[in-house]
Amino acid sequence: MPEPLTAIEGAWRGTSRTWFQPGELTDESSFEATAKPLAAGGALLIEYASSMQGAPLEGALLIGDAPEEDAGRAIAWVDSFHSPALMHLQPGAASATDEALLVSAEGSYSAGDDGPPWGWRIEIALEDAGATLAIRHFNIVPGHDAYLGVEWLATRSS
Repeated sequence: MPEPLTAIEGAWRGTSRTWFQPGELTDESSFEATAKPLAAGGALLIEYASSMQGAPLEGALLIGDAPEEDAGRAIAWVDSFHSPALMHLQPGAASATDEALLVSAEGSYSAGDDGPPWGWRIEIALEDAGATLAIRHFNIVPGHDAYLGVEWLATRSS
């Protein structure tokens, strides 16, 4: 069973990296986040601030158990860089079987053309014996392998 979500409660500070194309770093910025438990520890809210190519951005991840019993954890995500609409991510396959992984959830979005929706996976882990909060976003282009789109690596700031 994964570690309780409350294990990442607190303030975090680190680096955000973004790739618009696989392997081509688009931006690297500072990243700050605060994680606080909700619903008696059954859910977790992560609020964050960073920037993208010099423009400020902010967002939030709400993480909790999926409605189906023992299905895993789900995420609702919104930020000021993407659409203002919530993205709903349901428990999904992880890109790694690392025991530090707390959440792996997948959703989809319209890429703005008439093609099929693209996928998006968010993985949240506590790495380095709990010293590093790693939140990775993977873009899943139909017919291609998933690639790392956003990576937030942070250590406790308080």
